[in-house]
Amino acid sequence: METTLLAAAVALFLWAACTDVMVRRIPNRIVAALGILGLSRIGSELLVGGPVDGALADIGLAGAVLVLGAILHHCRLLGGGDVKLVAASVLWLGAEGAWSFIASVAICGGVLAALFLIWIRVRSPALRPTLPYGVAIALGGILGSFTMN
Repeated sequence: METTLLAAAVALFLWAACTDVMVRRIPNRIVAALGILGLSRIGSELLVGGPVDGALADIGLAGAVLVLGAILHHCRLLGGGDVKLVAASVLWLGAEGAWSFIASVAICGGVLAALFLIWIRVRSPALRPTLPYGVAIALGGILGSFTMN
């Protein structure tokens, strides 16, 4: 993995987390940039003789995640920015890293939700803001980025 791509991905994940906390939105430009990094990773692997079927698996899984996420968004279970960020993250991490990424996001999301509930109870029990789940996605993406081959 090229250090420049890794650093850029970590910066994008941090940017996504910060904007989700501050304005509860994940800008499309962040997601697009992460998607471009994913395609760059796939392209660089193909240039050094990586398998075409692996590249197709990475792209296909990211597409499937996007479709499943769109269904969950339609059912109001996930935010649109979260859906796009997860799909771009899967494209970046590839099919091999997708399951550990999803597991990391689930664990980080659980911890985030628990801390968020405590914060609401301490700050104002009547306050019911939305959970910035992009933080959990970004943490899972960062963890996955450092465990990539």
